[in-house]
Amino acid sequence: MSLTVKQLKEILATMNDDAIVVNEQNQDFIHILANDNLRLSTAKPIGTCNRSGEYVYPSVIDGYSAFCPELDEDLYDIEWTPFVLDCPVCGSTDTRDDFDYPASMRCCEKCGSDWVKDSGEVTLNGREAI
Repeated sequence: MSLTVKQLKEILATMNDDAIVVNEQNQDFIHILANDNLRLSTAKPIGTCNRSGEYVYPSVIDGYSAFCPELDEDLYDIEWTPFVLDCPVCGSTDTRDDFDYPASMRCCEKCGSDWVKDSGEVTLNGREAI
């Protein structure tokens, strides 16, 4: 059952402003995507779909590695591209979402490099002199 924004607004209008929104297991929504539709997710996206270009999330089905909500399909490894989360400059795993562009960029806590999550393109090499 899909819920329209109109129906959601009607529900929210009856609630206290301090009420929290969680899923059925009291998990916070950690990824919210609002474009033509509203998607609330308790999992962070792990990459992009090679067919739709949309975010993919971890699959819960054995044999598949990702799920694409846009296609409503579970995907094999070859059907999606994982985000580059390890630093492409120094290889460190001590990385975080960029403060200025958290949806598309990562930065390395070790060497200070910045890169695009989708492609791994380095936009600031922390080991080069500026």
